[in-house]
Formats: sequence, structure tokens, C-alpha cells
Amino acid sequence: MNQTELYSQLTQTILPFWLNQIDEACGGFFGEVDKDLKQVKQAPKNSVMQSRYLWAFSASSQLISSDNLKEASAHGFIFLKEVLWDEEYGGVYWQVSHDGFVRKDKKVLYAQSFALYALSEYYKATKNEEALALAKELFFLIETHAFRDNQMGYAEEFSRDWKEIPICEVGLADIELSYTTNTHLHLFEAYTLLYELWPNPKLLQQLHFLMNLFQEKIIQKEGYCHQFFSGDWHSMTQEISYGHDIETSWLLDRGQAITQSTQLNQQIIELANYTLQHGLDVQGLMNHSTDFLTTDKTKVWWVQAEAMIGFYNAYQKTQEQTFLDATETLWQAIQTYFVDKRHASEWLAYLCADNPDEQSTTKSSSISDNWKGPYHTVRMYLELIKRMEKTYDSH
Repeated sequence: MNQTELYSQLTQTILPFWLNQIDEACGGFFGEVDKDLKQVKQAPKNSVMQSRYLWAFSASSQLISSDNLKEASAHGFIFLKEVLWDEEYGGVYWQVSHDGFVRKDKKVLYAQSFALYALSEYYKATKNEEALALAKELFFLIETHAFRDNQMGYAEEFSRDWKEIPICEVGLADIELSYTTNTHLHLFEAYTLLYELWPNPKLLQQLHFLMNLFQEKIIQKEGYCHQFFSGDWHSMTQEISYGHDIETSWLLDRGQAITQSTQLNQQIIELANYTLQHGLDVQGLMNHSTDFLTTDKTKVWWVQAEAMIGFYNAYQKTQEQTFLDATETLWQAIQTYFVDKRHASEWLAYLCADNPDEQSTTKSSSISDNWKGPYHTVRMYLELIKRMEKTYDSH
């Protein structure tokens, strides 16, 4: 694995696939490409994935000089601003139809976080002040409606007018569920980028709150995270999600760098170590999760991508060869199993537990949908290309 390979695959295979999903007729990006590489043009469009498209093209345009990327970013921004944004109550709807009619008007914190993240990245790429203004507005909406009065964490799901409702879109189907690690992580990710562009004292305060939350409630002393919590931060399951843990490791480190903190250094490396020791399977791919009784060995595209970044980040912090070796092992396995060999495709989504030559029959086989998009794979290529530059510069 080297920069040339990463750049070549990103520009010749990965980005062309996602750029081909622009919906010129109805706006935004097509909601699904099925297993036969056919666009499902009637598929609904979720704000999470539409925001991830905007983020991916905005981020890519800062590394790669391309009119197509700039045009795709502008296309995505217009869709977010004119179709997904709720002019009356603020924030983005959860889902619209393929042609832009609101289907689910609820406000989900996970979706607001990705909209904020995408708007911030678009501003970073273009200096479009309207995008930054919307990102700031989202920050104030989230702090007003989602940050709980008891200052224990962020509520996660709301009606259109920001009245709290039970969590059902992202997390367990359990009425007692109050907090998810996933949502708080991606809120932290979004706030980190916004703070880089807009160093607001209140924003910095909330970033420190979230870092403390991960240190004190979410990350366990054994070196893994719990994922689902009741209102008093009592873990509701024993599940370890290897992908979320390694993603948490490097996203917390990114936040530390932006806020000039080192408080989570120990936990960041412990998460990477635990994930490497327990999550990497014999084929050189990451398993999905475990509850200590059984291990879900389904091979999931985004888990591999996040492990690539997380292990390389741990290598940069420690110079331990085992992390670099794991990154190379994963890269080779990704080339063998995940990168779709068909023309004009991307990565496959879910591979069978013990036979990654075959796609899982219990999961979606679509090449893109409202959960599989350009976010994880594009980000992996961008992160590693940029990090390798820094590594080479340091020698």
C-alpha cells in the first residue's frame, strides 16, 4: 500500500462510482444502487446519506482538483438547503422521497450531526458563508433542544418541532434506550470540524464535555466501548462493536488535536490495541462484533475502512510496527475481497463470516443505499493519503 495506489483507486474507481449517482432530475443523489449495479431511481433519500455525499465530495475537492467534484458538492449543498432543511423549525428532515417530498419529518440527532459535518466541510472547501451560517444554526438548535438539562448527554430523537420522542432510527428497539455511543461520536466529529473553522467558546466547552463523557462513561477500562445506554449511562448490552471502537479511537484523537488536548491518549491506544487483538480475523479482515459469548464474523465494508485509519493513526502515535502491519494486512484483504471487480462499481457491502469470497445472504447486497455511501471508503483513502504525506515529511 502506498500513496500512488490509494490515489489511483480513489480517483479511478471510487469517486467515479459516487459521482455517477448524481440525480440531475430530482436533486441530490440516488438512494440506491442494487446488487446488479442498477440505480434504483425511486428509492427514498435519507438526510444522513445525502449529507455524506456532500461531505465526501467537498473533502475530496480539497485534495483533487476537479470541476466534477466542485459541481457535485454544490449540487449536494443545494439539495440539503432547499429540500432537506426545515424552514419552519430548523434542522434536516430524516427522509424525503426520491423527488423531494418529505416522508419522515422527525429530527434525529445523528442526521443533524452529519448535516453539520457536511456543511462545515463544504464551507472549508468553498468559503460559502451560507453553509457556515447553517452549520452554526444547527449547533445552536442541537444545544437548545438536544443537550439535556441535567447535562448528562444529548437526547437523540425528536418530532419535527423538536419534542423528544423514543429512539428508533439509530440504536436498539428498547424504550429504555437514552444514549448511543454512535450518535455522540458523530456529534463530536461534527463539532470538531466546526470548531476548526469557528473557534467558539461554547463549542469548545461542549467538545470537552463529550471527551469527558467518552473517558468516564463510554470507554471501559478493558479497552473497549459500550454502545447503548439507559438514562443514567448504565450499559444495556455487552456488545462490543469493533468498527465503532476503532473509529472512536481515531476520531477522538482528531478532536484532541483540534482542541489541543492530550487527555485521551491512553484510551485511544487501548482502543486500537483491543480492536487489533480481538477483532482481526484469520483472513486479514475485521470481524463485526462480539457479546463475549459469540462473535459476529460478518465482514462489513465500513469496519474495514475505519480499521485502516484507526490502526494507521495508532502507528503514527506509537511507531509500533504491529499497527502498520495490520494496516497493510487489511489493505491486501480489501483488494482481494471487498473491491468489486466489476466495471463501474465500488466496494461490496457485507461478506460471509467464514467465506469472504461470498456476499452475506442475510444483509443488503446493494452497492449503495441509505447506509452504504461514500463516507467511509472515500474518507479512508483521503485520510491515508494525507497521513502518508506527513509520515514521509517527518523522515
